[in-house]
Amino acid sequence: MTMDNFYKIAFQHLRKVDDPASLDRGMKMLEGIYEQDPNNTKACFEYAGGWDSIGQEDKAAVYYQKVKMMGVETLPMEDQPCFYVQYGSTLRNLKKFDQANEVFNEGIKVFPDFLAIKLFRALNLYSMGIEQEKNKNYIKKQLTQARHHSVLRYLRSLKKYLELIDC
Repeated sequence: MTMDNFYKIAFQHLRKVDDPASLDRGMKMLEGIYEQDPNNTKACFEYAGGWDSIGQEDKAAVYYQKVKMMGVETLPMEDQPCFYVQYGSTLRNLKKFDQANEVFNEGIKVFPDFLAIKLFRALNLYSMGIEQEKNKNYIKKQLTQARHHSVLRYLRSLKKYLELIDC
């Protein structure tokens, strides 16, 4: 089994939010790979994502920070822009809006065409009370029109967050 398939299976377990045994199985899979090589940025990134997936943002932030310290550029190229989305979003959920903004801005500088980073930054700006209507409308417009692969990857989360601010 390839590592990509291994991670895919682990995250399939984590999507079963109503099944504690499945959540435990998914996290144990990710933890096992991380513990084999805690200096592997990919393993650390996926472990952070696992904590993130089950709503443990405080734990996720620790591992995202470790990835940042090891060097985002050491992640596989396809994961690098996702790091900025996921770490920034985690910081936003922890109400560390200024830090989240720094992460999003850095991500946009490095990956200006990765639309999801811009959408999560707009969500963060909304949370900060900055141009709320403008940012909310920007997110809505992009979610109804954009078919960018980065938006599709995070569509479920973006729609959930938009619903929360659109009440």
